Amino acid sequence: MYLIIPSYPSLFLAVDIFLKGEDITIVTSNKNIQKVASELGIPCVFKDFYRNRWSRFIMRFSLVSFISSLDKSKDIQLCDDVYCIEGFFLLSRWRRNGCYFNNLSYVFEDYKKPIFFADILKLHVLRFVWGIEFCYKNVNGRPALGVNHRFFDLNGIKYRQTHDYNDLKISVVKRLSLKVVSADHLFVLQGDLKGIIKTKSLRHLNRVISEVDSMVIKSHPRFSNSFEFTGHKSIPDHLPVELCLGGIKQSVVSIFSTVLITASYHSSLCSISLLDLVDWEDEEYRESVRGWLVNESRSRIIFPKTLSDLWPILKI
Repeated sequence: MYLIIPSYPSLFLAVDIFLKGEDITIVTSNKNIQKVASELGIPCVFKDFYRNRWSRFIMRFSLVSFISSLDKSKDIQLCDDVYCIEGFFLLSRWRRNGCYFNNLSYVFEDYKKPIFFADILKLHVLRFVWGIEFCYKNVNGRPALGVNHRFFDLNGIKYRQTHDYNDLKISVVKRLSLKVVSADHLFVLQGDLKGIIKTKSLRHLNRVISEVDSMVIKSHPRFSNSFEFTGHKSIPDHLPVELCLGGIKQSVVSIFSTVLITASYHSSLCSISLLDLVDWEDEEYRESVRGWLVNESRSRIIFPKTLSDLWPILKI
């Protein structure tokens, strides 16, 4: 089976299938995914589609020849309904009865707020170029290019379901833990979060956290962080942070990274969300994120209200 993997969430499904000894080949345009697949020995087909800002308009032509290089007798599966244009196109051109969609983690709703005319125009141009019924999904309060049930229904794509994605990730982490670093605490960055968290507030929090000893840093593989953490060990950018939890002794800290959910199921780790220690652009969205974290972790994540609350939790 081919598994289209644009980002880390679906990588865990590929690793799970691979560890079970089943047939799996990763298809990706993400260099970090390619690196991880190579290190783990998972078969991978890599194609760099996103070379410049115009790629989403012109890569259709290279995808046609790329599809011809694949074995269409195999099944193909996609686990993301946002961003992955190449995945949507592959599914739309694959043989019927061999296409599957499995939404592993967060379900993004259709974006229902008003959007700029330029975004409307881009949507219609992309629909014309690709012949795909794109829509905008709500990702962190912003419109993101994706597809919904209409696309899957029109193309005869069958649905598969992983009943508990968190259980799957935890199972993979227990079987494959990479001890690349060792530290008491792990701080997981999510980029500058512009439009979500107020910049001044986030920079202040990063500055305070940077003073904690025995803390290792994990940057986001795609979103840059303007605050530089000096004097701290870091996990290599291409590695999924969940696979590196084996080297962390006490706590995992972030604002609302999904790794908090995975870490919350580790009996030896304390999972700490800092969403109450920064100022949000949209308070309603903060509460939505909190509810998601609480629900997915089954109330295992800790939410300190002040820095004074945080230090005893970190035991410093």
